[in-house]
Amino acid sequence: YSFDEGAKLAATAKAMPTAMCFDCHAKHADDDRVFVQFHPILRQARRRSP
Repeated sequence: YSFDEGAKLAATAKAMPTAMCFDCHAKHADDDRVFVQFHPILRQARRRSP
C-alpha cells in the first residue's frame, strides 16, 4: 500500500524471500503457522476440530 498523495500503485509486487516469510509465520501465526487470529471462519473451524 502507498498512502502518499498522488503516488501510483505498482501493478505487481516483488515476492519476499521464502525464509523471511516462513520466519514471520513461525513467530507470529497463531496456529500451525497460519494467521487464524485474523480470520473468524478459521477460528471457528479450529474450535470445532478434535
